Order: sequence, then C-alpha cells, then structure tokens
Amino acid sequence: MRPGREFCVWWVLLTLLWVELVSSSSLPEIVLGVCCGAIAAGAALLGRTEQNRQYRFRLQWLRWFVLAAPAAVRDTLHLARLLLRPRAEREAGTLRLVPLPDEDEALRAGRRALVVLALGIAPGSYIVDAEHDELLIHELPSGKPRSAGRPDDGVDALLAAVAKA
Repeated sequence: MRPGREFCVWWVLLTLLWVELVSSSSLPEIVLGVCCGAIAAGAALLGRTEQNRQYRFRLQWLRWFVLAAPAAVRDTLHLARLLLRPRAEREAGTLRLVPLPDEDEALRAGRRALVVLALGIAPGSYIVDAEHDELLIHELPSGKPRSAGRPDDGVDALLAAVAKA
C-alpha cells in the first residue's frame, strides 16, 4: 500500500475509534479526534516504516539493562538533589560523543536501538542523536571530576560496554 493511502486509512480508522470512545459527539470533540487521528496515523506510518528495517542483536547486549538499573536509582537521587538546589547554583549538563564499533548495518541498528532503550531507563542521560557510527549523549553534571580511563558510575560503565565490539 502506498504511504499516502496507508496514512488516510489509519487516519480514518483512528478518528472513528476516537469518536466511538468519547462520550459526546460535539464539534470540538470531533475536531480534536480528527487532529489526534492524524498525529496517530503519522506515528503508525513511521512505526511501520521502521519495522521494515533489519535489526540484529547479540545476547550479551542484554547485560546493558543490568548496568542501567543501578544507574537509574543513582541518577534519580542525583536529579532530585539538583532540582532542590537554587537555580543560580545549578551546573549545565554536558554533551559527549560515544563512537560505535565498525560493524554491519543490521548490528549497528540493533546496537543503537538497545542503547537508546537502556540509557532511557536512567534520567541522568539521554541520546540526543544516534546516527551511523556515533552517539551524542546529554548527561547531567556529576559534581565530581571523572577519573581518567575508569568508569565512575553505571552510565559510564554502560557506555564503555556499548563502545566495545
């Protein structure tokens, strides 16, 4: 099915679902349903497009989630402390480029997908951009200098594991 036709089918079906689920059929509700249907149809079309992409994973990559769990607790506490500070005392976060190993496109796509999920668990860092052979990551300020060559927290350990082939 062509993308334009598929979008229209999704849009009509999702708008009808909206109208069926709301308790009133006033004009503002229908207009809102049409708008939300269009947004959801676009998301469905994008999701199906990405689904056609080839991904390959290695079983050992699942340990990234084990590394991310303690980092999530630590980052949540750190974020709470940062938010309780007066605004004038807060530091800016930092951006970091993390190179990815050279591998075939299916493995690289799988690595990018899993690392975005694993880093998304902890609120202290997130992926800004995940293109081709490197990741751009935003991190909260740590408040302490990083020791050279040695990961000092779960996120650093996770990023070190991600960068390995």
